[in-house]
Amino acid sequence: MSIGRARRAIPEILDDQANGLSAMSREIIGDAFWLANSVSRQTFLETRSR
Repeated sequence: MSIGRARRAIPEILDDQANGLSAMSREIIGDAFWLANSVSRQTFLETRSR
């Protein structure tokens, strides 16, 4: 799956109440999705390598 396709699918997955995700799982995935969309790839890699 491409990154672009995953970015489009994740909000739908989080909104689907019948997919079996717990509230905590939704929160964790949502936070990671928000982080990935709000930080440039380079900044993310620099932060992770510290």
